[in-house]
This record gives sequence, C-alpha cells and structure tokens, in this order.
Amino acid sequence: MNETKQGVIVFDFDGTLVDSFPVALDIFYEITHTKALEQMDMMRLRSMTMLQVAKDLRIPIYAIPFLLVRGRRIMRRRMHDVQLIAGMESAIPELAKTHKLFILSSNSSHNIGLILERYNITNYFSGVYGGVPLLGKARILRRLLKQNRLDSAQTWYVGDEARDIEAAQKNHVRTIAVSWGYNNIHVLQQHQPTLLVFTTEELVSSFKNNKL
Repeated sequence: MNETKQGVIVFDFDGTLVDSFPVALDIFYEITHTKALEQMDMMRLRSMTMLQVAKDLRIPIYAIPFLLVRGRRIMRRRMHDVQLIAGMESAIPELAKTHKLFILSSNSSHNIGLILERYNITNYFSGVYGGVPLLGKARILRRLLKQNRLDSAQTWYVGDEARDIEAAQKNHVRTIAVSWGYNNIHVLQQHQPTLLVFTTEELVSSFKNNKL
C-alpha cells in the first residue's frame, strides 16, 4: 500500500461491487405490492433508466424518495443475502495499490459498511458516500471531488447504470461501465462511457497496463 497513487476510482455499489439485484427485486415487490415480473419484462426494464422504469410501472415520481428510504431499511435486514461480485475481492486490493478508492451509492452507508466489513475490505476505501438521492449522483460526486480536493481529470467513475455515466460526465470525470450490472450494454454504450468492461479482470488490467 506504499505505492504512489496514480489517480482516483469512485465506485457505484449495487450492481457494480455487489450483486444485490435479486434482493432489491424482492424488496421492490414487497413495498409496491407488484406481482413478479416475467423474464421478458425484466429484460425490457434493463434497457431503461430508473425514471423510465418508474413511469413504465406507474410509480408516481413523488413516491420514489419514500420507496427508496423504506427499501434501504428493509435491505439492511437482507444484507446477509447480498454477495460481492465474483472477482471483486481480489480486484479491490489490486486497484487500491495505485488508486485512492471511494464508493458513491444510493444505498445507505450502513448497508455498504456491512459488506465491506464482511469481506474485510473496508480499509481499501478512502471514503463512502451513501444514501445518494436517485437524481443526486452528479451533485454528490461534485461534493466528493471538492471535499477530498480531487482532480476530476485524474478521477474515474465505475458504474453499471446510465445515471452513473451521466453523473460522471457532468463533472468531467471519465467513466468505466461494467456489463454485469443493471442496465444492459446497449444502454450503456448509448451513453458513451469512456470504457466498457466485461470482467473484473479486464477492469483491473485496464488500469494496471496503463490502458487508461
């Protein structure tokens, strides 16, 4: 951990670092009393932004903050069912050798902390910014950069959704979109991330081999 840090990587959490989608889907059904979606419907929703999903499922915009707060509380009881993305347990220590790592997420800092502690990776992160509003990622990312005196030109944002890419672009931060999360690769490509990766090994090698 004594190597000179070459830059900063800000990670999204759900869908990027952890596979929480099955649990989140169960919670969504519980708090909205929605019947389970068919596989074809799930594939269709993965091609949408979160606001488009809410509209498609007829969820009023004003209800979203309430649903998020309630969902986080239920998720707190279900974090034992959430697993780190395969390969991340070794990828994070490797990336931390050369980059300062942060997490920025709509999930709560408490929930994030439970996962970091379980996998013994807490100390690899310089900060966790949790509880970010659905439409607040750009604003909180700006705060993260300012509070930690980070150069946006030396910062990367790694996420799995269109809104991750949009938040980074608004702050002149380069983006890496991961294929294993919520939005499908077609949506991610439409938002023009700097790079799209398909495995955690590819993520690490992109930084390690000075491809970025």
